[in-house]
Amino acid sequence: MSWIPAISGWAFALLALIPPAIIALYFLKLRRNPLVVPSTYLWVKTIEDLHVNSLWQKLQKNILLYLQLLFIGLLILSLLRPGCRSESSLGKRSILLIDHSASMNATDEEPTRLDKAKEKALEMIDTMSSDDVSMVIAFSDRAEVRQGFTSDRRQLRAAVESINPTQRTTDAKEALRAAAGLANPGRTSQLENVNDIQVAEALPATLFVLSDGGFPEIQDFDLGNLSAQYIPIGKQDANNVGIIAFTVERNIEHPDEVEAYARLVNYSDKDIEVTTELLLDDNLIDAGQTSLKPGSEEGVNFKIKNIDQGELKLRIDVQDNLAVDNEAFATLTTAKPIRVLLVTKGNNPLELGLRTSQCAKLATTTVVDPDFLQRPEFLNGQNTDSYDLMIFDRCSPPALPPCNTLFMGSLPPGEAWSLGPNASPVFVVDVAKDHPLMQYLEIASIRIVEAAALKGPTSAIRLIEADCGPVMAIAPREAFQDVVCSISLLRGDGTDLAPNTDWPLRRSFPVFLLNTLEFLGGAGEQAAGRSVLPGQAIPLALGRSVEKVEVKTPSGQMETASRGSLSQIIFTQTEQTGVYSVTAPEQTNSMDRFTVNLFSVRESQIKPQQAISFGAESITAAESATPKRVDYWRWIALLAIAVLAVEWITYNRRLYF
Repeated sequence: MSWIPAISGWAFALLALIPPAIIALYFLKLRRNPLVVPSTYLWVKTIEDLHVNSLWQKLQKNILLYLQLLFIGLLILSLLRPGCRSESSLGKRSILLIDHSASMNATDEEPTRLDKAKEKALEMIDTMSSDDVSMVIAFSDRAEVRQGFTSDRRQLRAAVESINPTQRTTDAKEALRAAAGLANPGRTSQLENVNDIQVAEALPATLFVLSDGGFPEIQDFDLGNLSAQYIPIGKQDANNVGIIAFTVERNIEHPDEVEAYARLVNYSDKDIEVTTELLLDDNLIDAGQTSLKPGSEEGVNFKIKNIDQGELKLRIDVQDNLAVDNEAFATLTTAKPIRVLLVTKGNNPLELGLRTSQCAKLATTTVVDPDFLQRPEFLNGQNTDSYDLMIFDRCSPPALPPCNTLFMGSLPPGEAWSLGPNASPVFVVDVAKDHPLMQYLEIASIRIVEAAALKGPTSAIRLIEADCGPVMAIAPREAFQDVVCSISLLRGDGTDLAPNTDWPLRRSFPVFLLNTLEFLGGAGEQAAGRSVLPGQAIPLALGRSVEKVEVKTPSGQMETASRGSLSQIIFTQTEQTGVYSVTAPEQTNSMDRFTVNLFSVRESQIKPQQAISFGAESITAAESATPKRVDYWRWIALLAIAVLAVEWITYNRRLYF
């Protein structure tokens, strides 16, 4: 038997005074007028009452008194909420991990899976004894400790009830690490004294995972002192059809045509006929029918002509148990050219490469002489913070600018970079083709007259390795990146210039410049705006002169984002799926738009998993492991009402009969 008081201690103290008060009423001396009668035979009942109300007389048996005391006793007992627990309880120390990711919005459990998980968690909390402690952790792709270890059921219940649904993906790794850190505390060493000190006592705990199991297997994880139990949420007959991909691209052969592609998946046990609808600015422009077999994926595509900008929404008309993946969003955008500053004494190959048709679409290039670096407008930062990329050819600025840079045949200012002795000739031996700057480049056969080995910061990544050492590398600088290439395109001074390499004559050189504009400058020609997962941060593609923006969320709420000390404005409030519009304060025209979509196979596959894996350990579903509580207070309250009815009937019978 366990007790969960329904009222506080002071209320029980007041309630405990009622039985003595009832007994005291039977000792009250009543003021009666004396009356002489010829016989007391007809007044036996009255005499009994006199005896009862006499303080010096023994308390006489009175059925009404006993019934009233029994009623009050049953009422007090019902307020204690007595009940019994099942054989499986939370244990002395337990941790409740409650999944509130996108798949927990499925409606196969009424009203949702998350509500069912919270209901089970509350039942488990009700089974706790007075010396049990528990904690509550909510998780999706990140973990939130809603309540630390406590034996207070009210705080634990409030923590569970405060968990709200999200549209995020699921990753239990962070939640498990938080739980394991409490059950498996680490150790710290003092090297001087060569001793180990245990910073906290390792206390075993039972881990209850309330989830549908839709998260990847967690590798290299040891439960240690944790004893895990997986409580599956959801039904095996749950069905769902979802959109797991939606992209928009311009047709290279027909620039006025845009193609929209989508991929649908059927996670149900029956054939489903799906109607797909494509909307532009909430107006239907196309529709189609797609047949999906159980467990199959199908692609759909639409062609849109003579449309430059707008908001696209793809939706499927189907009755399933998860609604969040029945819609996908994209934005049609026109490419915005970036601003590039080229500082050179004169370099026709480099200037011609930046003037090619492809580079001209992506960037507007301004060419200045190295003397510009000594002018006040550059030294004071005037009109320079609006450049997205600066290229320094055989020259170096007094200080690094607040943007990404490319140095050709020169070094950045400071001591972080240095050159070794010149080598001649130089041969390329390796290229980091997995880096975005080096993609699609074939430069192993280029000829280089002379170059020197680079030595950069410890964080530098080698991009081109020659027989003399690295000749091109990239290194981060706070929020920016600097690329340094010791291969000068020209050699000599003044008018006596000669080619130092035949790289500008190769096809790989304009490709390298395109990669530079896209990677370092942030340029692009995609028809669709960027898309991120729910809850994922996104850098806003804005000029460096913009310090603060307002972002309109799909629900219509306005959020403010500031640059601060960062090189970009980072927006993090991406909880809802849909289209987000970015505007500057006191402006109405949108400066940027992006979308948030749930493109996750794991979230769309809503059938609950039969087991989850933590490292080498597999935890099977254990529905029976959920402790339950059986309350008796309702029956006791009904019995108290019945006793009160008997007392009332007895009183009236004595009064009138």
